[in-house]
Amino acid sequence: MPKNEKTLATIIKEARENIGISQRELARQIGVGNNTIARLENGERKTTNALTLRKISSALHLDYLELLKMAGFSEQDISFAMQDNSNIVMTSKDDKVYSIDEMIELDKQMLARAEEHISILKDTLDSRDNPNYKNLDPDNVKFMDQQDEELLNFYLQIKSIYLNRIKHFENIKNSK
Repeated sequence: MPKNEKTLATIIKEARENIGISQRELARQIGVGNNTIARLENGERKTTNALTLRKISSALHLDYLELLKMAGFSEQDISFAMQDNSNIVMTSKDDKVYSIDEMIELDKQMLARAEEHISILKDTLDSRDNPNYKNLDPDNVKFMDQQDEELLNFYLQIKSIYLNRIKHFENIKNSK
């Protein structure tokens, strides 16, 4: 890269400093962790998701399209992001752009998996009345019952989270 060509890190840092706010304040304004901004500015993190870039561009008065290009987004993802910013939903793992419909579908798949686990755990707990369990070590049975109850509660919480996420994304979709 030529010496006069700026990086995503330097553009964000210079813009933030020019308007006189700290990394912490920028992070607070756009709803990310302090270390997200610090890692972007020091080059440890070469990119972030499109939604965060949109918030950074707005807060620092930067060109959103240029930030997307500098962050290495594909032409397809840039085109999608520029068409309708209100329809963008991100994942933090792969920084892929997902539409609201795609997120609803992914969450429904995860909900189905949680429901499978719930069904298996309920069947397991119901089978404890089976006479074959009477021959097992009572301490072991008690331990397994406690573990299965904890797992069941865990998956019931996951189910609730996915139901809430699906409802949230459907509300956004229906409000358009």
